[in-house]
Amino acid sequence: MKNKVLGVYSSIITVDLIKKHYQRTNQMYKNTKEVLMNMENITII
Repeated sequence: MKNKVLGVYSSIITVDLIKKHYQRTNQMYKNTKEVLMNMENITII
């Protein structure tokens, strides 16, 4: 019984970590995209 509870907890934590990591990666991707777009604008000028 105890192991089952621990398993549930660890899977919840894992999902949470994956979500956080995904959000962070997504944010980095957005930032990179913005930087690249800004660089393109600068080169056009």
